[in-house]
Amino acid sequence: MKYTVLGFQFPFKVWILEAFPEALRFAHHTENEIPRMRAWRIKTQLSCEQCLRILDVSVENNIPRDFEPTPVEIHLPFFVRYVLIPINIPQLHWYLADLDLLTWKVSIYDSAEWCGFFKKYAGDGSFKSLGDSILSELDHISYWAHFPNRQKPTDVKFVKAKHVPHQEKVEEGERGDCGVFVCMFMEMLASSVPVETRQSPRDTGFTYRNRMT
Repeated sequence: MKYTVLGFQFPFKVWILEAFPEALRFAHHTENEIPRMRAWRIKTQLSCEQCLRILDVSVENNIPRDFEPTPVEIHLPFFVRYVLIPINIPQLHWYLADLDLLTWKVSIYDSAEWCGFFKKYAGDGSFKSLGDSILSELDHISYWAHFPNRQKPTDVKFVKAKHVPHQEKVEEGERGDCGVFVCMFMEMLASSVPVETRQSPRDTGFTYRNRMT
């Protein structure tokens, strides 16, 4: 596996800035023009209603995820609870890892669960390697110095997300909708709505692909 988002950077730049014009105040460019989003600030947090305006769902019928900071964290210059990580299996598949920085649990959202990737990477040590890399990176940026009330874990736990919408099955060698579903999962999680759909796998892929274009 490779833990990159190559191919997602520009589309997500466009999607973020079109969906949330407020993000312009928190974006800056590196030398290679790849956008890096700065942390959302407490004083300008987007409400659930603002996020949901780009989705065909109602605020009343959904229970938002807990994005509220603790009494200590509310005085910090930034607050982050969840980190979304698109993961690519080169030339084969995309799926999504959702890291909770309070519980140190990574939920895997895989639209092709029948392929058995979770079992494979949980068994061969790939997930453990990713978890170790996450902790190493947080050490590098002095994460626990900024969040002294959070305990440093010895490892990161990986679990399969339940009842995840799945793409239509394709024949070996054919391209599926895994990348489309990863984008859909990210939008739903970032917007604090349930990861679910009432459409068939085929229609879900067509519908969201149309939204993206």
